[in-house]
Amino acid sequence: MGPEFKSRALDKFIVRLPEGMREKLSAAAQANNRTMNAEVVSRLEQSFSGEALLTIKENTAEAEMIWEMSDGIRAMRSEFDKMQADLRELKDRLPFRTKSKKRA
Repeated sequence: MGPEFKSRALDKFIVRLPEGMREKLSAAAQANNRTMNAEVVSRLEQSFSGEALLTIKENTAEAEMIWEMSDGIRAMRSEFDKMQADLRELKDRLPFRTKSKKRA
């Protein structure tokens, strides 16, 4: 028997490509020094990362909750930054300097 390849155990999915798509994929794969499969997987991974996953219709309840939480976090961050600046200002006004303790 020949060697067993790990890729043989991976999920397989047959896709019907519109006319000309195979040639575009082939050219992109060649330009990126990848196999056509690796090119398809890379492009799919990109579509599921970052901003793509955050694209939610604004009229859904989930989106409203996310936007409210995001606004709340921004407000908390702003308040935190203000408190930090106030503490620095108070520290500078102290008549004596305290030695800062080294963290372990």
